[in-house]
Amino acid sequence: MQTKAPDYWPANIATSGIATPSLILREQARYLGQKTKNVVEGRVLPTPMGESIVVYFDLVVPALNNYSFRLLRVVHGPLGYPADVHFLDTETKGGPLSGKHFRAGNETSFRKFLKQVLASDETRRILGSLITQART
Repeated sequence: MQTKAPDYWPANIATSGIATPSLILREQARYLGQKTKNVVEGRVLPTPMGESIVVYFDLVVPALNNYSFRLLRVVHGPLGYPADVHFLDTETKGGPLSGKHFRAGNETSFRKFLKQVLASDETRRILGSLITQART
């Protein structure tokens, strides 16, 4: 007769309650769509890479045949933090934040940096240009 192997997992496995970079970026994608009336939308693409999770945040313009522009890349482990945030690291250079890399040790520092880059002149210029092109 075979005996049942003991279960060592805790009975109360639950979510951590921490807002991960993916969750925060999805919130911001939703706000972007609302503010631009979906002329420009945010797309969040979490991708496994080895033991890390890479989260891409793209600006997508449906009226331009779903043209997409990579605004952010975030790399983190299974706990979500620390997270390495890369802003405009491969596409466009020019402003003071272009190519900026930041290591967020927790949710608060991630949100602070994200607020800075989303409200930056570089981001505003890119969004303005995409909206103009979508409407012409």
